[in-house]
Amino acid sequence: MYGEKSSDNVRIIYGGTVSLENTNGIVEIEEIDGVLLGRFGSDPKRLAEIVEVVNKNKLDK
Repeated sequence: MYGEKSSDNVRIIYGGTVSLENTNGIVEIEEIDGVLLGRFGSDPKRLAEIVEVVNKNKLDK
C-alpha cells in the first residue's frame, strides 16, 4: 500500500508469549526485530537472560 521503501522502515516486535525458552526461536526469524515482554520482563534475572539471547541473535550477526 505504501511501497517497498516504507515497508523497509517498519519494525516488527513480537508480542505473544515470550519466555527464555522460546526467545531464540522467535528472534531468529529475520523479519522479527524484537520482542515485547510481559510477566518475564518484571524479573530482572529473566529479563537479562532474554536480552542476552536477543543481543546474540540480532546484534552479533
